[in-house]
Amino acid sequence: MRITIFIFLLITQCVTAQIQISWSDPLMQARFLGSYGFDGPREPSVTSAEQQVLKSILPLIESGQLTEAARRLRDAMTPNSSAAFDYTLGNLYLQTGNFAAAENAYREALRKQPGFVRAWRNLGLMLAQEGRTREAIPALSEAIERGDHSAECFGALAFCHFQEGDYATALPGYERAAFLSAQSANWQLGRAQCLIELDRAKEALLVAEQYLRDHPKHPEA
Repeated sequence: MRITIFIFLLITQCVTAQIQISWSDPLMQARFLGSYGFDGPREPSVTSAEQQVLKSILPLIESGQLTEAARRLRDAMTPNSSAAFDYTLGNLYLQTGNFAAAENAYREALRKQPGFVRAWRNLGLMLAQEGRTREAIPALSEAIERGDHSAECFGALAFCHFQEGDYATALPGYERAAFLSAQSANWQLGRAQCLIELDRAKEALLVAEQYLRDHPKHPEA
């Protein structure tokens, strides 16, 4: 009976029974913002001078002076600056809530370095956060195709497909995210909601039972 009630709540809550990504989740933030270091074949190169600029703004970033860090970084930039500068500027804009400027910075980083995986991921996650799920799908797909196989990327892409009503495509994305990050309730609930929308109630029931076992403090447990 408790499980049946729980499934009913899954269907009826939030009007359309849609999972919301928890952007305040520390794990999501860590994956979303990434580090400010750059290395590896999928990352832009930086000159010694550029490294010094990035190092010089790190104390500002760590102390929360993001607007000043962005100003100093902009002042140091030239049209030929590394895509790492544009990406870092995008992160700073994002953290201060300037989504339009962040989008422009990420897209400029990608213009300079089309294979920049973290820029694809952050652009896609930002668009998803803004509710621009149709635009987020190709960016997140590009990040995955280029090597970002994180639970957050798969889960965010599944979330976008769900928002667009493509439940069959969303389901395997939620399953992959749940496999990679079993501790995240979002991905388990996303699976259950997809199964409900696909009229696969028995499978949704199994997912809900697993969810309640993993989260015994849930009000419906």
